[in-house]
Amino acid sequence: MARTTHVIPWALQAFIVLCYLVENQQAAKILFVPSLEYSHCKYMNALGQELVQRGHEVTMYMCQEINFRDCPGPHFEVINFSWPTYEKSLDFKEKIGNDIFHGEWNVLSEEATEVKEQMCEMIQQDNDALQRLHYKNFDLAVIDSLFSTQCFYLVPYNLSIPFISVSSALRESETGSIIAPRFSPNVYTSVSTEMDFRKRLLSTLRYVAQHMGDIFSVPLENFKLAPTLTASEVEDLYWKSELFLDNTDIIFNYPKPFLSHFRQVGGLTTQPGMPLSKSLQHFFDGATHGVIIMSFGNAFENITDRISALLLSTLQRLPQHILVKTNTNKVDGNVKMMTWFSLNDVCAHPKTKLLISHCNSNDYFESLYHGVPLICLPIVGDQFQIASRIEDYKMGLKLNIWKQKRDTLYIAALNVTTKPVYRKNAQKYSEIFRSRRLNPRQVAADGVEEVLQFGRRHPKGSYLNHPWYQLLNLDVWLFIHLLFLIGFYAFFCTVNQIIRWLQHYKVFHVIVLVVLLLYIHNMIYPPPLVYDI
Repeated sequence: MARTTHVIPWALQAFIVLCYLVENQQAAKILFVPSLEYSHCKYMNALGQELVQRGHEVTMYMCQEINFRDCPGPHFEVINFSWPTYEKSLDFKEKIGNDIFHGEWNVLSEEATEVKEQMCEMIQQDNDALQRLHYKNFDLAVIDSLFSTQCFYLVPYNLSIPFISVSSALRESETGSIIAPRFSPNVYTSVSTEMDFRKRLLSTLRYVAQHMGDIFSVPLENFKLAPTLTASEVEDLYWKSELFLDNTDIIFNYPKPFLSHFRQVGGLTTQPGMPLSKSLQHFFDGATHGVIIMSFGNAFENITDRISALLLSTLQRLPQHILVKTNTNKVDGNVKMMTWFSLNDVCAHPKTKLLISHCNSNDYFESLYHGVPLICLPIVGDQFQIASRIEDYKMGLKLNIWKQKRDTLYIAALNVTTKPVYRKNAQKYSEIFRSRRLNPRQVAADGVEEVLQFGRRHPKGSYLNHPWYQLLNLDVWLFIHLLFLIGFYAFFCTVNQIIRWLQHYKVFHVIVLVVLLLYIHNMIYPPPLVYDI
């Protein structure tokens, strides 16, 4: 009985502490606003699932005309908004895909402006959906940050709630990040950290062009969700994010300085593989020499079809089975074509020998997580730098998709599948990635909960208001060079004045003066005597 009297107070204390924790960790209502790309919806979905498991209520605000396949997952509420002009935009989307595939970069900047204008109009059109958002009384919003989603920040602004940005390519000048082009190359270049002068110049000019250009500008002037804001003020909403979740990793990306309002959460979609469907499992079971996967995502489906047709004839010469994501479901010899499969799940299979991809962030981290080597054929954006990193880390090879010859991909695939160094390095980095105490979803969810509990825990300071040339320290270097030029000019003027003064007097007087000075010097400091022996 005496023992029971000790147990009851301890249990009561534990119950009180538990009640206190529950009271202070109340479930929050969080709004997710993903972009229109399936790959972006996937990593936002992964973060949302982690927050749902922690007891929060997550709502996705999504375009009902877009097919996001299995995104979002279960336990999410979805508020759909309509895009009446979606059908008209399909031809334009196909044109962009064709221009990217053919490398028509000169017209893409104009098309980018039109994309931003379409996104701004789309996000503000559905009044009924926006009214439903107001009824939910959200505590926080998570915005998918792209060059085309500037107007998405109007949603949390209209709801008067704080927001967080998540992206694979956060913008340095607008986030207050430290710009260091000497050892941190621009994410839209293919250069590595080993840069000579030409590459350092290229990296710096990319930073300057990116921040001086209008790629992140807002093309509209009137905003239904914020009638009092100008276009420049809408652009400034981005840097007012409470936290920036960067879909990169400190080890597997090039070194990059980060400030306190950043979290590196690269690999949000990585997880242990789920069991495959019966047809896929049968395909893998029959692959004596293993399976090569080829997938170029869902962003530009017409590009995927052209790439598949271009490369399949080459891959069929390999002894492995080939699993291809394309626009049809059929089996042709050792090739299985499917409209969709989970890349994470097939990469997890032990018979997967190689992934051939455009190497977006999700593909990169999922192959890394499962230790699968890659062959990268980058198409657009940060994919070129990801491909360079994979080649630098000897996890695979990088190829130019626009310069493919008959045997280029065949030789590359043969090298990666037969040389042990690529798989060995991929498995080594996989072991490092898996060994961490917290996975990327947990790190990101911790950051979200910090914002919910404490708000802006680390003040950003005034550096966010500085222009790009101050972030690059160009004004300081300009001042130093100006001082050098002023000093050189003063020295030149002084010497010139001395010469003119000497020319003013007769040469004889100058010679007499020099001889007199030499005589006085010899009287004071006589030369040593030299004796002949």
